Amino acid sequence: MKWITVLLIISVCGSLTTGCRRHDDTPFKPTQGAAPHFVTWDTLEPDSLASVWLIKRFVYPDASFSFIPKGSPITNGIPFDTPESKFRRYHAISCFQSILREHPINDPAVIRIGEITHDIEINYWGEKRFPESVRLAQRIRDITEREADPQACISACLTILDDLYNNITESIAP
Repeated sequence: MKWITVLLIISVCGSLTTGCRRHDDTPFKPTQGAAPHFVTWDTLEPDSLASVWLIKRFVYPDASFSFIPKGSPITNGIPFDTPESKFRRYHAISCFQSILREHPINDPAVIRIGEITHDIEINYWGEKRFPESVRLAQRIRDITEREADPQACISACLTILDDLYNNITESIAP
């Protein structure tokens, strides 16, 4: 019985750590239709704000966001970055990466930002793999400490992540 449990755990863990890229070369296109509304707790962190950037820039450009007190139940909208959400941090992937699993994007710069958010969120206590991880985490924390309004945090973080995306794109251009 123990071996079955171990195999089940390995199977589940393996599926959580698989890549976020599509298996074919079809580029992912943002979803069209009604703009969804996402809801999370008001404890804004690098992973949740990077996830907002990913949603706004690549998945649902017209999405809106609400922030409720930590621990409050989410009764409307699409929950993200909370313990019971589909889009959240798991033991081996960040919230950003969980969104990429559902909405695979082949863009190497987006995938790299996913690796950076993983480094910030999952590798919290470990030595960082990417120099951008420390800088991005600090810049976002500076914003969240300075800005009381979550929408102002989003606006500032969108700019920071747009710049990071552009820098990564330029650095990998042929």
